[in-house]
Amino acid sequence: MDTLKEVDSSTILQKVMSVVASAKQEILATMDITEEIENPLPLEYFFLLKKKIKSGVKVTRLAFGTIAEFKIFNERYETKDKYYKCILAATKNYKRMLLVDGKHLFFAADVKDRRKFFYTTNSRYIKKFSRYFYRELKLAE
Repeated sequence: MDTLKEVDSSTILQKVMSVVASAKQEILATMDITEEIENPLPLEYFFLLKKKIKSGVKVTRLAFGTIAEFKIFNERYETKDKYYKCILAATKNYKRMLLVDGKHLFFAADVKDRRKFFYTTNSRYIKKFSRYFYRELKLAE
């Protein structure tokens, strides 16, 4: 059985980028737009996403925030491609997650007032987060 591994916050971006770089089919990700505007991910991450999109990897980002924030984000990181979509969530039920090729899951959880990051290839966790993502996506579309 695949284990759940905690990932140190100092190395999470490096590990995520490594897994994203290996993507062959699909990347599903949620984001808190307020956090993304105030503390944006490095440009290298967005360059990597664009590279994956250009190679045919489907990227779907589900954004949680306000319409105004969503407009700001889209102006800042506009990507027009048939393999990319960024959709504003219809609920406030935000859970930080990234799922690559339905096999590699990163997610965050608040534990004792501290955000912790986790990585797993465990199918039980993947099914749970995949259902969450598609349920939220369906409500947003």
